[in-house]
Amino acid sequence: MTSQSSTWSLSNDFSTTHNPSSVWSYGYRQAVTGTFFLFTHLDQDPKGTGIVAWFPDDATWNTNWLGVYYNPNPTTTLLVYNSNMTYTAHSVGMHPHNTVGSPSVVRFTAPNDGIYTLSLTATHADDHANTSRTGIYIINNNLEILWEGELFGVGASKSYNSPKGGMNIKTNETIDFIVGQGLTGNINNNINYVTTLITADINLLTNNTTTKQPNSTNQSNQSSQPSQSNDQVLIIALEMALGITIIAIILYFFYRYCKKREHKKDAYGSTNKINFLENSGHEVVSY
Repeated sequence: MTSQSSTWSLSNDFSTTHNPSSVWSYGYRQAVTGTFFLFTHLDQDPKGTGIVAWFPDDATWNTNWLGVYYNPNPTTTLLVYNSNMTYTAHSVGMHPHNTVGSPSVVRFTAPNDGIYTLSLTATHADDHANTSRTGIYIINNNLEILWEGELFGVGASKSYNSPKGGMNIKTNETIDFIVGQGLTGNINNNINYVTTLITADINLLTNNTTTKQPNSTNQSNQSSQPSQSNDQVLIIALEMALGITIIAIILYFFYRYCKKREHKKDAYGSTNKINFLENSGHEVVSY
C-alpha cells in the first residue's frame, strides 16, 4: 500500500467549462435515489452578479431553479430575485426543482482505491427560508446512505464528518451530495424549496493503487527473487539428501554391530558345549 495524501474541494475545484470535470459531476435526480442525470449547460446570472449555474435542458435563470450555482467572486455576493440569497466568496449553492422537488446533486467519483474521509457543511442561504425544510443526503455508490440531515429556517446549518479512520472506496465508486425535499413536516413546509450552500471536502488518506515505476534497485531486487527461491529449494534438497545419507550410514553400522554380536554369541555357545562334553568324559571328534 502506498501512502499518498490528496484533497478535493467542491468550491476550489468548481468547473465553469466542463461537466463532468475531473472527479466532480453536477446534475440531478427525479428522487433522492434513482438515476443520475448530468446538467447540460452553464449560464451566467443575467443581472450581472458574476454568479454562474449549471442547469438541465429545460431550465435557466429564474425558471424552475433546479441547478448547481457558483460564486466566483472573492467577496460575498447577494443574488436577488424573489428573495435574497447570500453567496459567500467562492461558494457553491444547490437548489431543487421549485415545484416537483427533483433533488440537485453533486457527485464525486473516486479516482483510486483507498481510504477516504468526507466533510460537509450545509447552510440555508435564502432569506425566504422561514418555513422551509431542506433534506441533505450523502449516498455512497447509489446504495448506502452515509448521512442525512434536515435544515429548517433562515440560516439553518448542519455539518457531517466521516469517521476519523475513513471509509474504503473503490475506483469509480461515487459519493453523491444531494439537496432535496425535507425529511419531516407537511407538504406546505416541503414545497418551499430554497438555496442551500454546500461545502464539501474529500481527503484520500491512503491510496491502494501504486502508479510509481520501480527504480533500478527495485527491479534488481525483483529479478533476483526467483534466483533466491531456486537457491533455497536446492539447499533444502541437499539437506534432505545429506540427512538420508547419514541415517543410512548409521543404520549400516548398527546392522554390522548386531551381526558381530550375534556371531560372538554363537561362537561362545559352541565353546561352552565342547568344554561341557570334555568335562563329562565324552570323546570329542574333530573333522
